[in-house]
Amino acid sequence: MTKQEAAWLGTREGATAGAKYVEDVEHLRIDAQLVKATVNTLAYDLPMRPVSRIPAEAFHVAFVNEFMAVWTRHYNTLPEVVEARRLDKLRRTIDSTSREADGKIERFTSNLRTNPAYAFEWSDTAFQAAATLDVNARVTNMLNSDLTIDAVQKELIHEVVTGSRHPSHSTSQPSNLMQQYKLAVLASLLAAILDN
Repeated sequence: MTKQEAAWLGTREGATAGAKYVEDVEHLRIDAQLVKATVNTLAYDLPMRPVSRIPAEAFHVAFVNEFMAVWTRHYNTLPEVVEARRLDKLRRTIDSTSREADGKIERFTSNLRTNPAYAFEWSDTAFQAAATLDVNARVTNMLNSDLTIDAVQKELIHEVVTGSRHPSHSTSQPSNLMQQYKLAVLASLLAAILDN
């Protein structure tokens, strides 16, 4: 920032106008570092000409625009914002996979009524859908119990690692298949959390 620009900000007109715009965005909880970064960034962008030739409105618009850009970059890295995004992504993944699984279960039920042998020959999609609904319900219960997204992530990691280390060896093949599908669903939900 030039001396002239700094002088203009120090004038009553500059201070009053600056205070008005700061007041307009006060709900953003202005951080002194953000304002400093904004002014420093803006100082490089302003044309080098006498302050009297820079229209006050143009400077204010430029300041507010630059401040909003700096604030947005800062806001997007806040831990609570990052956690909210991860949580939202996980909930959207659960919703979409649950809707898809419900459709598969309905088709299986319909096929079971019309041709049971055919339905069971191609029942792997029903197993997958049932596993999806079961795991999604458990994870939704975790989220509704006010666990943080990090706690849910740790629980999913634990279940995926445990399921991978100790695969199901039941004498019931359908039980083994169900455990494999549940493990796959857990891994896909974990990927939704981690892939940010």
